[in-house]
Amino acid sequence: MTHAISSLFDIASDYDALVLDQWGVLHNGSAPYPQAAGTVKALKGAGHRLAVLSNSGKRSAPNAARIAGLGFEADAFEAVMTSGEVLWRDIEHQVIQQRRFFAIERSPGDARQWAEGDAPGVLHQLCAKSGAPAPTYRIEVLK
Repeated sequence: MTHAISSLFDIASDYDALVLDQWGVLHNGSAPYPQAAGTVKALKGAGHRLAVLSNSGKRSAPNAARIAGLGFEADAFEAVMTSGEVLWRDIEHQVIQQRRFFAIERSPGDARQWAEGDAPGVLHQLCAKSGAPAPTYRIEVLK
């Protein structure tokens, strides 16, 4: 049965956490939706646990930075999980057995940033550097 609500506050207490999508819910890609940052701040202030789930191909940290840069408090969300983060972790933990990847970037450097992520040691494995041993993984970027 569908139940119309006028605010997330009407149902927030019924759940252990609220998981929000990033694009189309919090912001439109360049600006937050009206009242979104204030609503998130009020929910967090009322003790509700919040997380972001996104199909972004970038890792979690750049997405969390983007969200904060759009006016949301940096500590508003307990977690920011993206499809790019899941892929990176699956490769790092060898859930995915393939070792060569072809990255199509939106902007120059996106693949390198994704590969480096929060652990610079992974960049050494993913992107061959001059004089470095052969990488375990290889990312090819369309130029």
